[in-house]
Amino acid sequence: MRLTSAGRRAIGVEIRIVDKTDKDLAPGEIGEILLRGAHVSPGYLHQHDMTAETYRGGWMHTGDLGKMDQEG
Repeated sequence: MRLTSAGRRAIGVEIRIVDKTDKDLAPGEIGEILLRGAHVSPGYLHQHDMTAETYRGGWMHTGDLGKMDQEG
């Protein structure tokens, strides 16, 4: 692991880094972190509007920025 890395993805979780139009970015480019997988919550309890805003296209939009290197 690199010293500046936040680590690797959990087993069973997919990660994408996207721009404001949800287009995948190349390694090294900074964008929003999207997640999906068995370990990712399916939504907010009794908060249907928040769930619809956060979970779009089958992906959880974290609102966090990050980048991925060549090794993921």
